[in-house]
Amino acid sequence: MGKKIRVGLIGCGVIGGFVLEAFVGGKIDGAKLIVICQRSERPAEKNKALAHGIRWVTKAEELLKEKLDVVVEAASHEALDMG
Repeated sequence: MGKKIRVGLIGCGVIGGFVLEAFVGGKIDGAKLIVICQRSERPAEKNKALAHGIRWVTKAEELLKEKLDVVVEAASHEALDMG
């Protein structure tokens, strides 16, 4: 298989949690979830991400430092604090 698409995820609430589950459950071929950006600490989701080698950050600036091919937005605009 060729190079996998590097994916970042913004938000890990209900919808983002489904995205995380799809990645860790092996349901998405050809892509790898690299980092999740979530302002609040969500222990269950954070622990699951970290256990699968997915980085967890709380600032959008940290997510943007990664060399990602695509970013999936699963949060409201209020969830991102860019100020």
